Amino acid sequence: MEITPTSRQEFANFARRYAGTSSSNRSDEYLDLLTRGSETPQMRRDMSKMSSCALFVRALWWCFGAEHDLFCAPYKMCAPLDVITIAKQRCAYRAGPTISATSSPNVGDAFYIATTEGKREHFGVITACLETQPGKVWKYETVEGGQGVGGTGIAKLTRTFVKNGMWAVSGDRLLVAWFDFAALALPGLRLDWCDVGG
Repeated sequence: MEITPTSRQEFANFARRYAGTSSSNRSDEYLDLLTRGSETPQMRRDMSKMSSCALFVRALWWCFGAEHDLFCAPYKMCAPLDVITIAKQRCAYRAGPTISATSSPNVGDAFYIATTEGKREHFGVITACLETQPGKVWKYETVEGGQGVGGTGIAKLTRTFVKNGMWAVSGDRLLVAWFDFAALALPGLRLDWCDVGG
């Protein structure tokens, strides 16, 4: 199935609907998404206390039709590795240093940032391109899990990637990779999935 810019926008709009949800605000929506309605009550309680950045990306891909054994319940406590594994197997993994004027993160793509030591890993989804200066600066609207107290919420943010040898974002963190939405070839929102607002 051909992935069009409209598909990217649909994905971004769906991600935006979860901004403001958390384990304490609109918690049913938040946990229904992370668990995909398939985890046990105990795992649902556990997920309410987990940092949700990679869990959010993982759940969005599933909602839009991604299939993989890693989605099978019970959750194995390794969402970052799940996201990276699925992206690599679908040839959607793009290393951070490969950003160029002709190849850069776009609406619907997910991103992965960390320190040079591989610490403070974080994932998010790009929902709008706000400013581009090819080769210098990319500024994006993003929706990201891992926000708020204990990282148990989702928020809409602004991220700026600046060229400084590597692509830097958020102080000492670098863009490790982004995950190309088109290469993921997600078939579309599952018919049996009830999104925010019905």
